[in-house]
Amino acid sequence: MDAPNKKRNSRAGSVFDLSMLNVSIDNKCVVCYDLAPDSVFLKCGHAGLCYECGLDMWEQSGSCYLCRDVQI
Repeated sequence: MDAPNKKRNSRAGSVFDLSMLNVSIDNKCVVCYDLAPDSVFLKCGHAGLCYECGLDMWEQSGSCYLCRDVQI
């Protein structure tokens, strides 16, 4: 699968893309099980999602998938 579309960065105020930090991660996203988990919800610090799934979840619900804390 191709890398996530980085043009969407401008809309992501609460999801940080960890791939920019050159972090080596061997496991998979807990939502799609396809891409590496490379994002974190900034307000609560929960991670485990790829950037695309994290951004989609934030856009759909506005909250963290784990603690349901609102991410503004």
